[in-house]
Amino acid sequence: MIHLLTPCHRPDNLEKIKSSIPKDCNWIIVFDSSVEPIDVDGAVCMESGMTGDAGAHNRNYAFDNYPFEDNDWIFWLDSDNVIHPDWYNTVSGLVDTDAAIITWGQLWNNGDKRLHATNTPSIGNIDSASFMCKWKYVKDLRCSTNYTHDGEYAIAASELGPILKVDAYISFYNYL
Repeated sequence: MIHLLTPCHRPDNLEKIKSSIPKDCNWIIVFDSSVEPIDVDGAVCMESGMTGDAGAHNRNYAFDNYPFEDNDWIFWLDSDNVIHPDWYNTVSGLVDTDAAIITWGQLWNNGDKRLHATNTPSIGNIDSASFMCKWKYVKDLRCSTNYTHDGEYAIAASELGPILKVDAYISFYNYL
């Protein structure tokens, strides 16, 4: 199963995001304590009681409180982004891959290339929307409270197992 994890401090964007969610994915929304939680049909809604740090606390809350299974994949979908139309068709055929992390390229919302796919994640060459991780490898990883926690997490995940690089631009950066 692919789980889309959204740390949410922009609930007004959720309806726009929802229209991009593939039906075969599980959408988990963790509401930041700075906003009033809402019900979102078809999503698992959680409240962390925490705020700040670019969603890091809320991601960690989901890691600690949702019953992920070893073969599950976790994709970080920020509350200012949408799923690229080609993303699911590209990654759904890769879910049986034994990799710790799958990476791909990223676009600006106008379609210009922002980040290339990489097999060596580092701060600045990967973003939360340009990778997903397999739970069996990352179940003991947690996000730091640094603004660069997404890159740090991707680096740590890439050190835990195989990396699969998909040479496609199938994610957006801050689309909304």
